[in-house]
Amino acid sequence: MLGRASKQVYFAQPRIGTLPKSVSLLIILFCCVLAFVLSFFLRETPVKPAAPAIFLLAVISVAHFLGRLASLLVAMVGGLSFAAFLFEPYGSLAVYGAADRIVLLMFAVAAVGVVCLSGNSDTSPARGRRAITSHVQNNRAVAALQVRRD
Repeated sequence: MLGRASKQVYFAQPRIGTLPKSVSLLIILFCCVLAFVLSFFLRETPVKPAAPAIFLLAVISVAHFLGRLASLLVAMVGGLSFAAFLFEPYGSLAVYGAADRIVLLMFAVAAVGVVCLSGNSDTSPARGRRAITSHVQNNRAVAALQVRRD
């Protein structure tokens, strides 16, 4: 019978705490500018509803590399930017079109889902190393118990 230790991990471990804070702030600022640029360049195109979905890739990347708090901040700024500059009336947070409201709502739900499913919210490198070390030690202990049983 297979135990929990014999199953492979199919999800990538988050890389929390590997970047300096200045680089993290630059990445967050870049994502905010990206949302603003997407809002202006895709405003009058037929792919306007796809802009939040494209930006969701940035939220996923930030969640993986920087953690929950940074991805939540990027998602909030992106949603506000799309509401103000992508959908009519421009410059206001009100969204008149029903389809536009649905697109914005789906972006918000997907972004919150990404934030909730992302790694730890603690961005200290020591905590990440402790978590990985304890995971490896637990796997070794379970493997040792299985060898003794056989």
